[in-house]
Amino acid sequence: MVSDLINSDTMNAIQLHPTLWRTCRVLTGLTRLRLLRLLMTSRTLSVTEAAGRLRLSMPRASQELRRLNSRGLLAATRRGPEVWYRLQPDPEVPDAAAITEAIRAALRRKEPAVDAEFARIAFGYTYPRRLQIVRRLLDRPMGPASLARATGIPLRSLKRHLRILADRRLVRAVDGLYHVVSHPHPLQKVILRQLRNSPPPRPGS
Repeated sequence: MVSDLINSDTMNAIQLHPTLWRTCRVLTGLTRLRLLRLLMTSRTLSVTEAAGRLRLSMPRASQELRRLNSRGLLAATRRGPEVWYRLQPDPEVPDAAAITEAIRAALRRKEPAVDAEFARIAFGYTYPRRLQIVRRLLDRPMGPASLARATGIPLRSLKRHLRILADRRLVRAVDGLYHVVSHPHPLQKVILRQLRNSPPPRPGS
């Protein structure tokens, strides 16, 4: 039916244009980071192989790979009953290529601490208001009251987001003003670069 086709096209458009904060949400999962590392060392990987090598159930492996694919980080090909994935950014998805580069650079070492740090940084950007706050702080350091006026975020909510960003060591307070932390981690560098290249959002947007 035509309505079914429209719904399918709409869903594809949503999947192919993820926002940065939704991509960061996907990157907080340690199992998904293990899958990404596995894909870095495999030209292609089937769901069956991924499940076997990471000792996951087939439904879990399939679900996690689909989540990564929906963010434009993987390419998928069906061969008979199997779906095969490879680490390849979708050119239609904003930020996918840059984030894939960060994944390759950050996950080269197979250590729990590496994955934990990656997830910690990604978690800091899993909410659009936190991206908005950091984007404003890239222009200049600000105190909470000034940030609230600049972003249109209620002060109580803004302070909560600042605490989360500070706990992840993404911002720090000096003499009452918040500064963005210049972190050498590849994911942090990519996210800050993407934010610098975007115009600051209007208050309340």
